[in-house]
Amino acid sequence: MISIMYDWTVLGHVALETLEAGGRRILVKDDGFLPEGYESILTLFLYGNKQLPFKPLYFNQVPVPPFFDIQGSHVQGEIFYRGQKRGNIRYTDTSGKRWVQSVEWLSPSGRLERVDFYNQYGLNMHTLTYSTQGLPELSLYKDHKGRVRLVMDQLTGSVMVHDLDGRTLFVESLQAVQKELFASVLAQAGEVRFIEHPELRPYYQQAADIVYPYPTVTELPAGHTYTVFHPAVQEALGESARPKMDFAYPFQAENTGRASALVFTATSEVPGLATLVAALPEVQFHIATTTKMADPLKDLARFEHVTLYPAVTEPQLADLYRDCDLFLDIAQGVGVPGSVYRAFLHKQVILALAEAKHGPDFTLDVLTFTDLDAMVPVLQEFAAEPGALKQSADVQQFVAGG
Repeated sequence: MISIMYDWTVLGHVALETLEAGGRRILVKDDGFLPEGYESILTLFLYGNKQLPFKPLYFNQVPVPPFFDIQGSHVQGEIFYRGQKRGNIRYTDTSGKRWVQSVEWLSPSGRLERVDFYNQYGLNMHTLTYSTQGLPELSLYKDHKGRVRLVMDQLTGSVMVHDLDGRTLFVESLQAVQKELFASVLAQAGEVRFIEHPELRPYYQQAADIVYPYPTVTELPAGHTYTVFHPAVQEALGESARPKMDFAYPFQAENTGRASALVFTATSEVPGLATLVAALPEVQFHIATTTKMADPLKDLARFEHVTLYPAVTEPQLADLYRDCDLFLDIAQGVGVPGSVYRAFLHKQVILALAEAKHGPDFTLDVLTFTDLDAMVPVLQEFAAEPGALKQSADVQQFVAGG
């Protein structure tokens, strides 16, 4: 049996792990760097059935011309030629592994010329070229031997498909190509398990199993039986649901009731945090950023119950997740990928601002607030009553289907 997900999600992945789903795991949507154990419709076309090892490219392995120099920190890498910056190396995440997701190549004048995207196999799967006016021109998709198999015109969206026999086909869009490739995969698949997604519903007649890992139910196609993980969903679906299962989350710690809070953000400042810190001397704040800190965050060092971790390293993060029992999801904007789920796996109780909530599947509604002031009495109670904190961790696990 193969398992098909439209795009990778934590809940979909945990559901497959819980079901001990063997066989191939295939994603329809490919962002260029997939988690270990997953393929996509696009990589199946580019690489066929070739089983490639999970071997991401390390930052200093990026191919560069002679006399070019690579420099890197745990945040990003840079490429220089005779002291002049000629490229940026972007990592897949901030974990400190320094795996390459993309390389931005710059002209001598600093203009962006092209971006090379690398995947989980360490291969340059996609190159995006730019015009002298700075506009995207062409997307080139290559196989494991570097042969260009797809060329997409960024202006018109049309695609040229090059097969291995030297023929060229013209297709109206990349989506049309992927739809044809998807139909081909299904035709050869045998039994198929789908992680529920609206885009996959036209194909459910081929399903041996449809997995619904979400905590709330929407209107679903009738005539199918669903594997579910939450009591409310089982009740809503009635006879269309199989007996409820519990997620087999890979928990890594227990909550011991310590009034120690982790704030982990990809931004250089967190508005309102100083007021929260000043109101809660009974809580130990550990504030970590993936970047250098702006002055408002640096200024928090004046509080004895605050420790700062600018440009935090992975070993430091591992200690912080282990040693804190609270996680404050309060930084607006794009969050650090996976940070809230990692807090959940360490059974940290997660408190979030509604407008900055980055992990809704793992955050209790009762611990979601409209402003930081509303968090103060709750954190005071947790500091005074360790048992209440540990109980909240248990409730958080239960509501998340664990």
